[in-house]
Amino acid sequence: MQKKIIKIIHVIINLESGGAERHLLDVISHSNRSKFEHQVIVLKEAGLLQVEFKKKKIKTYILGQKTKASLSLLLKVTKILKREQPQIVMTHLFGGHLYGRLAAKLAGIKHITAVEDVIHQRETKIRLFIKKHILNKIVDKIASMSFEVKDWLIKHENIKSEKIKVIHNGINLGRFKDKKPYLKVLTDKKEIIIGTVAILKRQKGLRYLIEAFNSLKNDFPNLRLWLVGGARQGLVDNEEEYLKNQVKKYKLSQKVVFFGDRSDIPDLLNKMDIFVLPSLFEGFGIVILEAWASGLPVIASKLRCIEEYATNQKNILFTEPKDPKDLQAKIQRLIQNDELRKKMTKNGNLEVKKFDIKKTAQKYDQFFIKLLT
Repeated sequence: MQKKIIKIIHVIINLESGGAERHLLDVISHSNRSKFEHQVIVLKEAGLLQVEFKKKKIKTYILGQKTKASLSLLLKVTKILKREQPQIVMTHLFGGHLYGRLAAKLAGIKHITAVEDVIHQRETKIRLFIKKHILNKIVDKIASMSFEVKDWLIKHENIKSEKIKVIHNGINLGRFKDKKPYLKVLTDKKEIIIGTVAILKRQKGLRYLIEAFNSLKNDFPNLRLWLVGGARQGLVDNEEEYLKNQVKKYKLSQKVVFFGDRSDIPDLLNKMDIFVLPSLFEGFGIVILEAWASGLPVIASKLRCIEEYATNQKNILFTEPKDPKDLQAKIQRLIQNDELRKKMTKNGNLEVKKFDIKKTAQKYDQFFIKLLT
């Protein structure tokens, strides 16, 4: 007798090309489809990844919500869940947590779970109150992307340790090409491309990267800076405007490129020489894995969640957050030290194999099975 397939419905804000959205696509794509059926409810407009979800034949509901809060949206999600009757609902990001968990409760879904990538700097007081006193009382089990996030959930959201399972992010290694840039002498190149992939918001520390880049422009006139990523709808920190004004102030318009949201991240990484992630805080930093898989040496802020998988500075150069002088020195060191770049790139390329999405998807499959037993 054929075993019944386990239906899981994910609730997420949109399908833009951010880390959470890409990770959801990769996990579903590599899940055991003979055992699990995954569907996705998208609260707002779909975004760049909608085409890829369609190619993978993942059923999606695009609700296209425009307003910030909506009872009708909650009722729409509830209606879908009542009709589909999944065994599990998994929520992603705050909007997904809010509407997904409440709707699942209203629809009588027995098993409600979530992926958490949040630490305190991102959450407002009202969001923390809602999660702590309402949403976290609904959820049965949480998949945390790092031990730092787990500790935050325990300390600030009063979630019991046994309710949280740490599952580190993974990436689809087949999407990326190791171009081995360390075989080249950077100072002989026509252009040296420093790049990052990040949402244009203050958390990502891009203003400090631009400042560091400005300090290097005279010593390395062939240096270029690529900022890949756009601002998200609903962001109120106006960081995109700040960054573009900063570029104008330093007269860097011919050297700094704002790419906006892109679906061809692997191709852009393949053209970079050095990858930088100057974030003030992260939940995991999945783009570091993508940079390693692309054969890039990496400079990143010294954050605990990154130190969980990047140890002893063998595969990464750490810089202090909000310190453009330190960041400038690290970039200059990598440009001028071919042997260091070669060593870091090789180590990063070896390390990233531990984070193959196939292994991560297996861990999520086991997570779902255990949730039902």
